[in-house]
Amino acid sequence: MTKLAIIACVFAAQTSAQAPPDYGFNFTTIGAVGNAAYNGFDGLGNITGRGSVGYEYRIAKNELRTSQFVDFMTVLGGINPDFVIFNQPLEWGASGRFQPDGSIKFHLISQEAGDWPVSGFSWRLGAMYANWLHNDRAPTLAAVSNGAYDIETFIRNPNGPGFLDQTTRNPDAKYWIPSLDEWLKAAHYDPNKNGPDDGGWWQFPNG
Repeated sequence: MTKLAIIACVFAAQTSAQAPPDYGFNFTTIGAVGNAAYNGFDGLGNITGRGSVGYEYRIAKNELRTSQFVDFMTVLGGINPDFVIFNQPLEWGASGRFQPDGSIKFHLISQEAGDWPVSGFSWRLGAMYANWLHNDRAPTLAAVSNGAYDIETFIRNPNGPGFLDQTTRNPDAKYWIPSLDEWLKAAHYDPNKNGPDDGGWWQFPNG
């Protein structure tokens, strides 16, 4: 089975024979299974040995757009309006309005705003979005609570500093936030850099 991923938001996804819907993402398939890890210059010392991925997956080539996020925020606005008030993206092209029942419904601020990128939101919100996609964008609490990540783990560590968030996706996730290895490979690894089937790493994203 092949997989699919998303980040900040670019997301990733499965690439099986029955791949999940694209939902407007411009996905590209990342092959070269088992590629060599990066071993070049690493000024900060945190990526040497990373970037090898042992499976095929797809990753979005473009940022998450407002038109892809607005319905999700409306679902959250119906489930927990208080959460949504304090967890909206800092930069996007939508605005929310309270409804008579106390929920919040979001709408595009202009026709062009649907293409505006979405940024400035938490990893947790991105994880809930991946869950929602995994569950066919159902307008329910269950749909945003699990699938790729279990939001019940989104708590402080009672025995020390930090949090207990499940940061590694579930094995059967259809969509997820790409790992560092998945993102590095998609952005910088070229399976034909040195010739046909002779891969290597570029310092800058290879597009």
